Amino acid sequence: ILDVYGAVVAAGNGGLDAVPNTFSLHDQYDVQPDTLYTSNMIRITGIDTPATISISGDGEYSIDNGGFTGAAGTITANQNVRVRLKSSAQAGAIERTQLIIGGIRDTFNLKTTGGGRGGGGEAIWLLPLLMACRPRKRNH
Repeated sequence: ILDVYGAVVAAGNGGLDAVPNTFSLHDQYDVQPDTLYTSNMIRITGIDTPATISISGDGEYSIDNGGFTGAAGTITANQNVRVRLKSSAQAGAIERTQLIIGGIRDTFNLKTTGGGRGGGGEAIWLLPLLMACRPRKRNH
């Protein structure tokens, strides 16, 4: 049996389910450049036979706090997974990796600090405006 992405999820396994429930990796913003970041932990549910697990790009995953790897493998029900990715060296840039388990996928995004207004830059251009609007003292 093929999933919607063309991956084999069941082959003569008596109707066992290798497609997990959806999962969500939480994106991280305003991260430091050129630094490794680890996602939230997700528990794999909704399967009753081992499912394939893989990751795209430069990301790596870890099952049940084991070592991180970028190699495809298998995962079973109620195991926990985390994703690890290195942020861009560029300010305001986004790095992403996609975790795929039994054909279900989600993307982990990291956006570095900087790269435009934000992080307090608004105060620089607001100051002259605030100064012009303040009440002036009258001389009598």
